Amino acid sequence: MGAMDVVPTNTGGVAIMAQAAHPYSAALMADFLLGSEGAKILGDLEYGSPLKPVSFKHWYPEAGMSMAQYAKAMERWDKMLREIGRK
Repeated sequence: MGAMDVVPTNTGGVAIMAQAAHPYSAALMADFLLGSEGAKILGDLEYGSPLKPVSFKHWYPEAGMSMAQYAKAMERWDKMLREIGRK
């Protein structure tokens, strides 16, 4: 199995794919990841959790953007990440 593609995401977020094959299972998984048991597992694996305070200030690059600005910024980030992933 090869490496996964780079996937940008927002801090402390969980996403469910549109038209997921099993949307109710995906919702249960998201609920688990955002709960205390999921947060503990993620913490043990050195991943962050929206439930756990961090010692640094979060950076939200999309703060204050309109939807059009956000869409344009996401296109730029997606293009850059795909170029980096090809190297």
